[in-house]
Order: sequence, then C-alpha cells, then structure tokens
Amino acid sequence: MLLPSSSTSAHYAIGRDGTLVQMADDMDIAIRARASNAYSIGIEHVALSGQGRTPAQDAKSIELERWLVSEHHINPANIVGHRFAPGNLNRTDCPSTLFGEPTEQSARYFLPVISIHAA
Repeated sequence: MLLPSSSTSAHYAIGRDGTLVQMADDMDIAIRARASNAYSIGIEHVALSGQGRTPAQDAKSIELERWLVSEHHINPANIVGHRFAPGNLNRTDCPSTLFGEPTEQSARYFLPVISIHAA
C-alpha cells in the first residue's frame, strides 16, 4: 500500500504545462477513491480552485488515458471522475469544475476521444 499514513495519493499528476509525473506504480494502491482504491488508477491535474484544464493538460491526459486503456485493457466506459467512484459520492467534490460542470458526464470529457483510438 502506498503512503498509508497519508490521507490521499495518486498514480499520476499532470502539471499546467503538460508535464506528467508518475508518483506510484499502476499496480500499487493509491489512497484516493475509497471503495475503488484496489482497482483504480488516479490521475490528478494541477489547478487552483476555479481553474480549468490547460490545452497542454488536455493533450497529456488524452495521451495517458489512451495508453492506460491499451496497457491495462481498461474499458473506457469505466473511466469516471474521482467523486463518482464507488464510495466517494458526497465525500469529495473532486474534480469539481475542472472539466466544466461538476457532473459525471463532464468528468468523462475525454471518453469519446479515448474510445475512438482504444480499439
């Protein structure tokens, strides 16, 4: 388990300039999604409250998610925002407005682009 004394962790972080940092191995458990921790991969986008994603973050997110879908045989329909993972509803507002309206559909912003190239 990764950082058991921490209240949160993630597998990847994407900086405002599109820099990608892997903070945990994909097979390690990151403490972030309650009931989904054992089978989820967490991606954080660096942003201040109220900021949206940058074009560089969008490009890197699409690249990373396409790779993860291919590498781990993930069904793109299983990609959800942090707050919509099992056990997280009403426990966090993440990703808040980072993807537009704070809805599950907005959090699945990249799904059509990823799905087209996942086959």
